[in-house]
Amino acid sequence: MMPKFKGKTKPKLHKPSMETVMRWIVTLLLGFVVLLPVFAGVTQYEQNKAKADVEDVLAFMQTNCRKYDNYRLANTTEALQDVLTKVKTLTAYRYEEEDALLNENRLQSYAKFQYLTGIFVLDENFSVLAHYDKAGKDESLLLSQIIGDKNAADILNYPQKTYADQICLNDNTYNYAISARQDKPGLVICYTDITRFQNDKNELSLSTMLDAEMFRQDVTVVITDGMRVISTNCEQLENTLVQYYPIADVLVGGEQLTPDTLLQLKNGSGTWYGMFTQYRDYYLYAFFPSRVVYASRRGWMLLFTAIYLFCGMGYLIWRQYSKKRRLLRMEKEYHLVSAISSIYLSNLLIHPQDDTWEPIVQSERMKAVTNGVLSAKAMLEKFNTECVAEAYREEFRAFTDLDTAQQRLEGKAFDGFTMENVEGKWYQLLLVPQRRFTHREKPSSLMLLFRDVSKQKERDMEYQENLRRAAEEATLANAAKTDFLRRMSHDIRTPINGIRGMVQIADRFPNDAKKQAECREKIMRSSDFLLELVNDVLDMSKLESGEMQLEEVPFDLNELLHDVGMLLSTQAQARGITYTITMEDKREKHVIGSPLHLRRIFQNIGGNAIKYGRAGGYVRATCSIVSQTENTVRYRFICEDNGCGMSEEFQKHMFEPFSQENSGARTTYQGTGLGLSIVKKLVDAMGGTVTVVSEKGVGTTFITEIPLKLDPAASDAEKPEEEIDTTVFRGLHVLLVEDNEVNMEIAAFLLEDSGAEVTKAWNGAEGLEKFNASAPGTYDLILMDIMMPVMNGLEAAEKIRALDRPDSETVPIFAMTANAFSDDAARSRKAGMNEHLTKPLDLEKITKAVRKYCKKNSRYKP
Repeated sequence: MMPKFKGKTKPKLHKPSMETVMRWIVTLLLGFVVLLPVFAGVTQYEQNKAKADVEDVLAFMQTNCRKYDNYRLANTTEALQDVLTKVKTLTAYRYEEEDALLNENRLQSYAKFQYLTGIFVLDENFSVLAHYDKAGKDESLLLSQIIGDKNAADILNYPQKTYADQICLNDNTYNYAISARQDKPGLVICYTDITRFQNDKNELSLSTMLDAEMFRQDVTVVITDGMRVISTNCEQLENTLVQYYPIADVLVGGEQLTPDTLLQLKNGSGTWYGMFTQYRDYYLYAFFPSRVVYASRRGWMLLFTAIYLFCGMGYLIWRQYSKKRRLLRMEKEYHLVSAISSIYLSNLLIHPQDDTWEPIVQSERMKAVTNGVLSAKAMLEKFNTECVAEAYREEFRAFTDLDTAQQRLEGKAFDGFTMENVEGKWYQLLLVPQRRFTHREKPSSLMLLFRDVSKQKERDMEYQENLRRAAEEATLANAAKTDFLRRMSHDIRTPINGIRGMVQIADRFPNDAKKQAECREKIMRSSDFLLELVNDVLDMSKLESGEMQLEEVPFDLNELLHDVGMLLSTQAQARGITYTITMEDKREKHVIGSPLHLRRIFQNIGGNAIKYGRAGGYVRATCSIVSQTENTVRYRFICEDNGCGMSEEFQKHMFEPFSQENSGARTTYQGTGLGLSIVKKLVDAMGGTVTVVSEKGVGTTFITEIPLKLDPAASDAEKPEEEIDTTVFRGLHVLLVEDNEVNMEIAAFLLEDSGAEVTKAWNGAEGLEKFNASAPGTYDLILMDIMMPVMNGLEAAEKIRALDRPDSETVPIFAMTANAFSDDAARSRKAGMNEHLTKPLDLEKITKAVRKYCKKNSRYKP
């Protein structure tokens, strides 16, 4: 009983809408339509499966019945043959006395000896002359059945015949045999009652064949003779009359079933499905209960129901999701309209059909222009005349043409236009269609939006200007590339022309020693310039790509400055210039850094001072300490000259590649214009600074400051200078691996001229093969080019170091290559090489390396 609440309103239940009710009804009907054929299909599948199982059981039963009949026939034949033998023995025996077969005692004795139940002796009229029965029975009924058969009369007429058979009488079974008497006309019949021990005698019977353990527990099998159940695996059905178990004449629809039809039986215990077949005189039946036949149907139906419910729930979820998305889209459109109204200066709603308009948001300027104008076309034309810049009026008029707006906006979300007003400000206009229902319908009204994009337009114009400048710079870069190629063509061809010209001149004066020496000197000068040009270009390329690797190795700064000073002094002396270098503070000379690149900086700056100096002038270089910490020291290097100097205009571009103040400098001074660019990039990479003070016609001063790390493990002990002695090559056996014929000839000449024995190999694979084929200790040194065909030098060196022989780790391997960068040297050492010698070959450097490594008991250390 529902409680009553006083003073409170009864809560109202939410009634589902008719659409929701119809949706659920359609879902249920659809489910019924879908699951009904599934149910029918699963049922048919289960019945077919049950039919196949029953057919297997029936086939098994037929096989066993066949075995049983064969076995029973064999036993019966054997028993009858035994009785027949016994009766033939009895009649064939020759007795001394007359009518011996009529002696009852003799018959009794023979019957007991032969395990016979009884014996009949008959005359030719089938009258009983003598009879013995073990149980004393008359057995006249048995005799009448035997002699009633025509076989008895046939044997009497043909005494040579015999006959044996089995007969069932009053639930007793007898085996008997008939034979003709030999002494007189008549018959002798011997019989055996096998009723008691027939089943005991047979090892196989139908009951044993249908043992419950031989079949599945859920199947019932029955064998009948048409009258009664003679064998089954169900105890309740044993010896049951068929009329009380009518499985043989099941009717469906009034028609008798054929043996291949699946039967359906119903009784008090439930419903059964099975089949029957006939074998000889037997009717075989096999049945499964319906719970076994349809064991999987419930699971299948549950599975398909779950699938249908899952799909249905998925569909409903999708509908809800779509509905939610639609609501979110509508909400988004509402917020979008609100956002548009807040972002745009003016928002006008125009109705083209009736030529009206209404403001949603208006700027003060828009109000002043459109106040009092009711026609949408007139309002747009007035705004165009008074506000739009003259250059954009025709485009504005076409953009706001209401007669063509619907056609232009068909299939579009909006249409846009950018214009400039009479005050120089930029505005973006959007014409957005407003549709009543879906986006497929024609717009019923239009929204005209105005937005101030002056700042954005300025940025766009600035961007366009930047693009223009970038295009100009790209054009200039292409021009610079073309100029670079032109300069390189000139700078490379000039020394090559000098070398080839000097060779031709030397050929013209073969016997003039002075002329020959002069030509060789000029050839070396041209080759030095060509080498300098290649080094400058490669260094510049490495620096610009960021691939230049600075070393971090300890070195003596005084020694480096001394070496640079010696080189520059020679160049200055040749040009009549005085060169001096001073180390003002020698306290911290052992430092850590990149001596190779530091030497390059000093040589480029000092070389330029000498190259552009004047005869009788000077070049002064000084080195001093600016500041010092516990681990670092900052050096200042000053190079001062009184040469030609540089103009202020050129000083703005002096660090740019290929920059030279005078166009004739390339010819006069043989410069590449890359020296100062390399200096600037190297100093920046080292964390230093370079400043220049120069005056045209007065001179130039370079001030370079570079920080270097202090070497804590340095020693002040002076190293003795080693004299270059090429006698170290005498007796050395060198394996020279080089693919270039000219380079091979030059290297072989330098080595053989110094007393070495040279074995040549023209690629890395050939060098590896010759080293591997030689006896250990054959080669004292391997000079290996890097870039070679078949196998390069790095791979060849790695394979040599990996060989299983005593000298594979100890033989010195020197890289002999045109790859002159520090990372190239690092790759050579990683491959197992001891030294990295650059081309053109310097005999002095080779001699130092040979003295260092070609010693006894020295081993390679990677």
